[in-house]
Amino acid sequence: MPGELAIRDSKEMTARSRERASVRIRERADAWSVVEVWPPSIDRVGIVPATRLAMRVVARDLFVPGTVTVVDAMELDLEEIAIVSEVKADSRYFCVAAASVVAKVHRDEIMRRLAGRHPLWGWERNKGYGTREHREALQKHGPGFLHRRSFGWSPVLP
Repeated sequence: MPGELAIRDSKEMTARSRERASVRIRERADAWSVVEVWPPSIDRVGIVPATRLAMRVVARDLFVPGTVTVVDAMELDLEEIAIVSEVKADSRYFCVAAASVVAKVHRDEIMRRLAGRHPLWGWERNKGYGTREHREALQKHGPGFLHRRSFGWSPVLP
């Protein structure tokens, strides 16, 4: 349909198209949910268990009896919910692509807001990803409260 937004894997979309798509998804979806897991929790349990916990919360929160939940490459072990877990599900299933868009836009907005209060790391530009600028800021200023100590790309993190 002309003028419709192409919703696909969020990594394949521009920031502007993700933002527009996220608004449309949230307006039109029967239900949606975002769970935030902050760095101290990720450091405590690990990235995969933290991701699994967040996905389990969302799966239970949005569960509708008689439906199937589709997730991207994560075994959730929820006996009460029928789950399809496939690698690259965000490129195969609209619902997973839409979820990736909403989650990415939500995270990017958090990073932009926090950048105003914590400008040393350039989060409004790098969104916390390991860009050269971000690694250089870590070398110069050290990690802040939003840096995962368990993430291995920075030599300054313990």
